[in-house]
Amino acid sequence: MSADRPHERSLLAQLKHATVRPTRACDGSGRCGRCRVRVTRGACSAPTAAERQLLTAAQLQAGHRLACQAHPIGDVELIVLHPATSSPWQVLPGRESTTAELAPTDTLSLAVDLGTTHIRASLWVPQTGRCLGGRVGDNPQQNWGSDVLCRLVEAGSTPATRALMRARVRAAIGEVLATLCDAAACATERVTRVHIVGNTAMLLLVGDGEPAELIDVDGWSRAVDCPLTDPGALAQRWHLAPDARVALEPPVQGFVGSDLLAAALHTRMADAAPGTVLIDFGTNSEIALWDGERLWVTAAAGGPSFEASGISCGMPAEPGAVTAIERDANGQRTARVLGDVPARGLCGSGLVSAIATLVDAGLLRPNGRFARDVLQPVAVAANASELALDARDVDAFQRAKAAVGAGVACLCARASHVQPRELVLCGAFGHHLDPWAATRVGLVPSVDDDAVAVFAEAALAGCEQLCVDPTAAQDLVRLRALIASVNLGTDPSYDQHFVDQLLLKPLNLSRRPSATAEPGFRELPC
Repeated sequence: MSADRPHERSLLAQLKHATVRPTRACDGSGRCGRCRVRVTRGACSAPTAAERQLLTAAQLQAGHRLACQAHPIGDVELIVLHPATSSPWQVLPGRESTTAELAPTDTLSLAVDLGTTHIRASLWVPQTGRCLGGRVGDNPQQNWGSDVLCRLVEAGSTPATRALMRARVRAAIGEVLATLCDAAACATERVTRVHIVGNTAMLLLVGDGEPAELIDVDGWSRAVDCPLTDPGALAQRWHLAPDARVALEPPVQGFVGSDLLAAALHTRMADAAPGTVLIDFGTNSEIALWDGERLWVTAAAGGPSFEASGISCGMPAEPGAVTAIERDANGQRTARVLGDVPARGLCGSGLVSAIATLVDAGLLRPNGRFARDVLQPVAVAANASELALDARDVDAFQRAKAAVGAGVACLCARASHVQPRELVLCGAFGHHLDPWAATRVGLVPSVDDDAVAVFAEAALAGCEQLCVDPTAAQDLVRLRALIASVNLGTDPSYDQHFVDQLLLKPLNLSRRPSATAEPGFRELPC
């Protein structure tokens, strides 16, 4: 290690991107004493008062230093005495960490999008509107089920289970906060605000609400209380500023959470053209339709297939995941794979693309059955790899896409049969989604190519606005006043729409659902 400007950069700053980094728990002021190293060769600046207080004379004589206090003079070699453990929190694209250069009066705000599968968070300086970094990681409550209903049932089984589930997700938020502050070289004690948005079930399971409110079908048609009874204790547990405010943004109604509201805020749905449809895909997929006067919203049970969970060759959207099957000018199909690695599986958007490709090639019929001369499972070419889909994979996708399609159809009917004109796709799934494939199998409405907008982190971005924009809270209040929520569980046309939308063909929202269709009856034409 060397310093191009001796005495201007600490050992801690130079080790920030090293493979082995010191752990720490303060803002680099020498208060925690955890970033200890032992210099084995070379010279550093004289020990500071903080080092003389936390290190003995014998330790200093042996070369022990606090990495945040010691500045190298020329080349040095050292041993990190307390290495930081590798973090399960991955960097969010576009929100890479930067070292904070804070004024004495600057504070920090944390934005959290609490999803069923993943937790996304970012750290901001409200005074300057600067992002210090963003991270994404798994929601630890997945151990109790991949979908919201299973998780709610588990939480309602015993008070001890509910308490453990809440403790795990709260600890995860504390971990991502510490990770972000560590990467930005600032203390968690500077954080004065934490804003959390999420679907209703996740807000219940991080707060102190009762899961029974959503397990009961009657709760799907009313506002659900997601209280946080002791935010001060939570702020203390996360080592925030003494006067810090932790806020759970209330959900809309039933399973329509504040994550959809935040996405609508960020994408300016109230200023969009009539007929704009927003879909935030996930295990709990949320849908909004703007008719020019009201924002119609609902939630549909997308299930885990949008996350490629439960799919025979499914995997998360990480290196090796196929995100799309593309066809070049010569008609040759190639796979678009994340990272410079061989294909290992299909993520959610890759599943959509693979099914659309099979339908387009005549290997898969619109009713979801494979062609008679096709052996199951069917191999999907993914460059040098072959990934196989079977009938169960196709069926899981059909049910997920039918739920979303039926939700869109119900909202269009409520909004005087307004037709979709523009499409806003949100979430990581929407970020990688191929619009041609999605419309080919009827996952989303057909609109002009230039009328599709993609926002990978819309819910988090809306939450970030609450952190840094003083007018965002009022904008959110005005947006809430425009909302008309639809409970698909009590909509008499939903089951009929669901059966119609099971077909792997473009959505037809101009016709009424079949009057002869019976709820749950699934005998479809080829």
